[in-house]
Amino acid sequence: MKYITFKPNYDKFPSVRINENFEITHGIDMIVRHILSHHDKHIAIETYPGVDTSELIHAFENIDLKHDVINTSEYSIGYDAYKDFFEKEFTEDRVFGFKTSKSIQDLFNIPENLKYHNPTIIIGFGASLFPHDVLYYASIKRFEHQLRMRRAMPNYMMLNHDEDPLTKYKRSYFVEWVIADKNRVHLIDKIDYIIDWNDIINPKLINYQHYQKALRYFTKRPFRMVPYFDPGVWGGQWLKEVCQLDKSKENYAWSFDGVAEENSIIFKVHDIEFEFQAQELIYEFPLEVLGKHVFKHFKYHLPIRFDLLDTMEGQHLSLQVHPKSDYIKEVFGMPYTQDESYYILDAGDDSQVFLGFKENVDRNIFENELKASLKTKSFQAEKFINTFPVKKHDHLLIPAGTIHCSGRNTLVLEISSAAYIFTFKLWDWDRVGLDGKPRPVYHEHGLKNLEYSRSTNFVKANYINPFKVVNNYLEKSGIDHGTFLDAYRISIDQQLHYTFKKTVQMANLVEGKSMIVSSLDASFDDIIIHYAETFVIPANVENVKFSCMEEHCKIMYAEVKSEWSKQSY
Repeated sequence: MKYITFKPNYDKFPSVRINENFEITHGIDMIVRHILSHHDKHIAIETYPGVDTSELIHAFENIDLKHDVINTSEYSIGYDAYKDFFEKEFTEDRVFGFKTSKSIQDLFNIPENLKYHNPTIIIGFGASLFPHDVLYYASIKRFEHQLRMRRAMPNYMMLNHDEDPLTKYKRSYFVEWVIADKNRVHLIDKIDYIIDWNDIINPKLINYQHYQKALRYFTKRPFRMVPYFDPGVWGGQWLKEVCQLDKSKENYAWSFDGVAEENSIIFKVHDIEFEFQAQELIYEFPLEVLGKHVFKHFKYHLPIRFDLLDTMEGQHLSLQVHPKSDYIKEVFGMPYTQDESYYILDAGDDSQVFLGFKENVDRNIFENELKASLKTKSFQAEKFINTFPVKKHDHLLIPAGTIHCSGRNTLVLEISSAAYIFTFKLWDWDRVGLDGKPRPVYHEHGLKNLEYSRSTNFVKANYINPFKVVNNYLEKSGIDHGTFLDAYRISIDQQLHYTFKKTVQMANLVEGKSMIVSSLDASFDDIIIHYAETFVIPANVENVKFSCMEEHCKIMYAEVKSEWSKQSY
């Protein structure tokens, strides 16, 4: 089946060329030489969870060092203490934990009067806590960490090489990444060198001040993050064609290119690519990227998330609900929840979305039959839940507490707040996952969060295509009165000068082969955005010119409401 009429031109590896004379050192041997050039200095090499320093340590072992080498694990609190310390956060659940409030200092017993006998190299998670003269910071993108965990890498301090990848992810999401990110913010302006260690055998190193200067380029221009794609039991075939993915794979379910905490960014210097976590840009320049209003309420988090869900020639998603605000705070320690909407980027003839309850559903019957499905392996979702036919460019709102799922033969641009793993599956059509294991359902959590008042008439009146015309090129489609996001659709005939608010926006080209985004004051070079690509407009960027490569194009973008405050959420 052909989904587009033009030749695909989706860019899977977007990057920005930095026209500066920065030096990037790459390769283990060159980095070892760089580290040892400090001679009699004490050197700390702080690592983000998932960084593999085994090749570096092996290189040091084969050199007649004048330095001593300390692995930070020698001073950790130990496996048993670590497990007990995070018992509340890890929980017994396969997927969900509790967001920790603990810090990296809690993981180590470092003597206050620690003295080195010789120049010393300290390597590993927590190295920045040790006395040092020079600080290297080694980072990888979170998705690379996830792939390594799938390939048997254990979590920090855990002996769980063969544990379920979902559980490994949980340990990282609720503990490791939280602690590491807090430490990274603490280290702003204290680092000497940054290492991109996404490639185990070919890490790349840059001076920290040069790194900051390179990142500043991204605060002055719209930019794309590097997408990644994952298969799923319900996945489809659309992403393969439009994003030019591996045709031999069974399917692709997700495309993530608008999740700052998961995606990466690439810049090029002298044709050498340097890849870093998108979140790093926000740590370094939060006001320039997010704007004052968003930073005030969300600190170092970009609270908007875009991704694509592909069920074309696939299956229905699981019937699901997201937790309400009070519940996610109390049960999981998260500051806000996942309110979302489905923008229909493409649709088949039978495309539909399950959304809200039918009128006068008997709550007890629904809940009893749903619970019984765990044993009977059968549940008639259509008996209780509305199904609405959808077409390309429809927009459906799904605030937390609303039962929903996308049906097969649908390509969804999911626009949501960024608390992105909190999906309570209620019914999964009696499927097993790609790993052959039953996919977890969460009746206990889910049933506590369902809003039964969101039934047919209410959903039709409030959640389906709530577009309001602002002017001849702009429509507003507010996510919901009780949430903090607004969404807008811009329709462009050839060219349009557009002024954004002084806040961060996330956008996607939902119609048109490609377009050019230009600066009105020459503050950034032209940027080409292709169909279905997500891009970020930092708060620093207000005025742009959109030029369609063909006659017409459409952009969908989201931002935090200017009138929103934590007190009103």
